[in-house]
Amino acid sequence: MTSRERVMAALSHQEPDRIPRDFGGTFTTSIHVDAYSRLMNLLGMEAGPEMVDNYQVRTAVLDPRLVDWAGSDCVALKTRPPSTWEFRFFTEEKGYRHYRDEWGVDRACPPGGYYYDVVSSPLAGATMEDLDRYQWQDPNDPGRLEGVEERAKSLYEETDKCIIFSIGTSLFAQVAFMM
Repeated sequence: MTSRERVMAALSHQEPDRIPRDFGGTFTTSIHVDAYSRLMNLLGMEAGPEMVDNYQVRTAVLDPRLVDWAGSDCVALKTRPPSTWEFRFFTEEKGYRHYRDEWGVDRACPPGGYYYDVVSSPLAGATMEDLDRYQWQDPNDPGRLEGVEERAKSLYEETDKCIIFSIGTSLFAQVAFMM
């Protein structure tokens, strides 16, 4: 079976030739950036330029060679942030690394830490009037889907992997982070 057939069989409650594997198809099935760097080094592969911190966990964008080495059946097709927002880090005097997401949630990771914790939320204690004044992100911002069609076509034609469409966050979790 191809990877795509294997995943589809499992999702259709049919028995695949083996249990499907997902390594890097989503942020939650990826690997911490430090472990990624060490694993790539151990395998004699140079880590690519896309070792990034993402949202709550310091996750890596996996090199396709590592995905193949692990026998993963899945590959991520990720959306982009809105064109009006840029992902930037800043480090405060205590060494905590911060970023503010597109919704205004401030997260921080202590020196040597593994995770980003929410340290301030734009709608904490918000009133109905605060909700009316809040600058909501445009879900239809064209930047979010820029290049997705081309990447989807390329992944479909150039791999046999199951393509997982990943928007990078959970709607319900994001609402909780904002409050």
